[in-house]
Amino acid sequence: MLKDILEKLKLAMNTSSIEKLIAYGNIPLDDNMMEELGYYQGNKKAYHISDLKWLKELKKLENKPNQISCFTKGGRDIVDLPILKQSSNSILILLEGNAVIEGKSDLWTAVDKNGKRWLITSTFESGKKLNFFILGIVKKILKKYGYNGETNSQEMENFLNNINKTKEIYKLYIEKLTDFLDEGGYKYLNDFLNSNIIYDYNEVVMDYIKILEVYTINGLEEEIEKECKKLKIPYKGIIEYEKLTNLKI
Repeated sequence: MLKDILEKLKLAMNTSSIEKLIAYGNIPLDDNMMEELGYYQGNKKAYHISDLKWLKELKKLENKPNQISCFTKGGRDIVDLPILKQSSNSILILLEGNAVIEGKSDLWTAVDKNGKRWLITSTFESGKKLNFFILGIVKKILKKYGYNGETNSQEMENFLNNINKTKEIYKLYIEKLTDFLDEGGYKYLNDFLNSNIIYDYNEVVMDYIKILEVYTINGLEEEIEKECKKLKIPYKGIIEYEKLTNLKI
């Protein structure tokens, strides 16, 4: 089962093209759409775990629409995050921003080239019906642009790549997707969000963030403190693993 999930999550591991994300029936976490559907929570504080070398880049994203994966409730599974095993200078960041959507566990998202996150709807069985309906919407939209193939994601992606109408189609996709979810499709989305509790920490997707403070999880505290000082970010010392697993906002 784990191997199957990992195969399906290859899309979520790297930055993906908008054409691919649309063609495979995924849901962009558009602020306006999430607000209309009642998922958007507005201003909120949350935690983000990262590597020191990413802190400078994260600082550049302050007050921008790029979306960041965060959490407001820790858990034992936090310590198994790849970043904590691979990084020599892992840090915990407390930030504030707009909470676009929240899940009880990992939301399984992919990032597009503009820094926006998308829900990967075909990841689990609970998202299959949702994904089926969305693929129907994609095919119907593409028919208006001359597509006459089957409901085949690879074929639809190739078509999108060839017609150079992504911006126009994305706008129409958001419009039709909002209508579908608003008219009852949200039930399938809620099933997807509430059924896949694999990890004991939650996930909140945030944008327009501001970094409030930084803690060392593991690594060279002196080096981390020095970088924080350079970036004018308050540094708060070391956080123990036990406290990390019990974090809650």
